[in-house]
Amino acid sequence: MGQFTSKLQKKRYYALKVSFWRWVFWGRKRWVLLADFGYETFNKHGQKVEIIAPAGMITDGGTVPRIIWWYVKPGYRKFFPAYVIHDVMRKNQVKYTRQFADDTFLEMLLALGAKKDKALNMYFAVSKW
Repeated sequence: MGQFTSKLQKKRYYALKVSFWRWVFWGRKRWVLLADFGYETFNKHGQKVEIIAPAGMITDGGTVPRIIWWYVKPGYRKFFPAYVIHDVMRKNQVKYTRQFADDTFLEMLLALGAKKDKALNMYFAVSKW
């Protein structure tokens, strides 16, 4: 099981230039990281992997369609660290495979206290989306 290596510091703002359909389906809330944020885990070979989200990174706090915001909202404080690290891993597809990013996302959700059924639902949605 991995661990977060620093405290998440973020500031919320609203994206001004968002297409109408993006606003309808995803909203326009965004967050910017105020300091580097990291997570350490192990790959399938047992080697330690450190994932760093750099200061200044902009995230939507989890690309969650508006229709399921009743279940989990983007930027939900409890799972926000997992959203950020997953975003970093998906943006850097050369370094991290999709499977590793999704598996690490599940690991982080469970570490953050998500109930197993909710964590698995979120993992399934992320891995199939």
